[in-house]
Amino acid sequence: MIPAAGKNWNSATTLYIARRLDEFAAGRTISVLDMGCGDGLILEQLLEYGYDLHGYDFPWRTGPLTSRMRPHFGDRFADRIKFTEDERTIPFPDDSFDAVYANQVFEHVRFFDCMVRECARVLKP
Repeated sequence: MIPAAGKNWNSATTLYIARRLDEFAAGRTISVLDMGCGDGLILEQLLEYGYDLHGYDFPWRTGPLTSRMRPHFGDRFADRIKFTEDERTIPFPDDSFDAVYANQVFEHVRFFDCMVRECARVLKP
């Protein structure tokens, strides 16, 4: 595994996310959710870290996200990547993730209180 600072990232924000996840994981395999994962670029960049990666976004992201991530997840794609039109609900079960991150998402959230509540719901105690 390449330390976060030793890898070329698409943005300083992505480097920040990678560093925080690396610190939090402390060598453990953690389950991570990318909230509003877009085309899956950050997920793809995090693959080599061995995290149990998941993501979700709106249905209009289906094409780019599927093209990028299906080759990595194969038959597990539908379990790891979800599409939803309901921005008030995260489409994963309670207590599913050790960490949730969002990049360029919160400024688009209309129901911020619902989203924060949903983050708390899907995070493990």
